[in-house]
Amino acid sequence: IPVRTFDLKLKKVKVPTNYVESDNPETERHQGNWDGSFKTELEWTDNPAWILYDLITNERYGLGEYIKAINIDKWQLYKIAKYCDQPAPTSKLASGKTDSDVDRFEKERLYSCNLLLQSKMEAFKAINEIASVFQGIAYFNSNQIFLAQDSPKEPIAEFTNSNVTQGAFEYTGASKDARFTAVKVAYKDKDDNFLPKYEYVEDP
Repeated sequence: IPVRTFDLKLKKVKVPTNYVESDNPETERHQGNWDGSFKTELEWTDNPAWILYDLITNERYGLGEYIKAINIDKWQLYKIAKYCDQPAPTSKLASGKTDSDVDRFEKERLYSCNLLLQSKMEAFKAINEIASVFQGIAYFNSNQIFLAQDSPKEPIAEFTNSNVTQGAFEYTGASKDARFTAVKVAYKDKDDNFLPKYEYVEDP
């Protein structure tokens, strides 16, 4: 019997009314302004924010029996979803490009999620595992779920010599011998049947 692999689009979830699915990473999925409502028909997506929203609100396999949609900050989730869909360069050379081209690498979405839940798991752990896909964290307080994401933000305050006591800074850091200059990143290659691959990045 030959070994067969399948690329499937399985569970459909709720997505915003202004959401348009596209495989092209440079195409904006969230088009125009969002009015806060969701489409009546469920759709497939690999955006981890909307997968997480489905897991929290679904009454059969999620937390929908205990947490209602009104208790989730969907505007924060929308902000996270738009950030996840931003195009980011990969290490693969785009077709027709050479090493001398500035924009020579293929692009993909910053964060995408394709998963299969096969066994029971503590709900809070499952939610935080999916939130970790987009470098986020979920926390529960007074029947509400709040989501936070580690992403670039505008500075809140600026520290200078003029607003520090006695105007003196002390700088400390690790010696050059103790600093990491290389990293080996593991990932699953969606272009090669999701086989595990490794990318080695060095800063000499």
